[in-house]
Amino acid sequence: MGFTDTRFNVNLSILFTELPLLERPAAARAAGFTAVELWWPWVDAPVPEQSELDALRDALKDAGTRLVGLNFYAGQLPGPDRGALSVPGEESEKFRANVPVAIEFAKSLGCTTFNASTATGSRGSMPPSRTRSPWRTWPSPPVRSVRSAGRC
Repeated sequence: MGFTDTRFNVNLSILFTELPLLERPAAARAAGFTAVELWWPWVDAPVPEQSELDALRDALKDAGTRLVGLNFYAGQLPGPDRGALSVPGEESEKFRANVPVAIEFAKSLGCTTFNASTATGSRGSMPPSRTRSPWRTWPSPPVRSVRSAGRC
């Protein structure tokens, strides 16, 4: 069974991590990938400087890679956070501030697929009964911007 007619993408947030972020698209391309995805790469900046966004955009384009998926800001990934969207207060506000920035960045690269991570129960964001199984589905908090994100 071969994969000659199957296309794969690589998540630059979890592979090629021995390299700085801006070198990962070229490494992915050198390894044969043309499509990449990312967790929001600025874990402490839901709204990074425009120069940082431009540098990543240029690195993706220069490498000949295509961004096919982007996570919205979710806190410390990898780490203790798994979804700023569901954490009340400051983290949720950071998520909301990130939505238009992430959408604009992704749109500039032709990406229309987004992921909004919800909490897994860390930091008390959901009752334990809602977090026992990673396969259980529950309604996300109402955020209109996220619902429309996939249509941009």
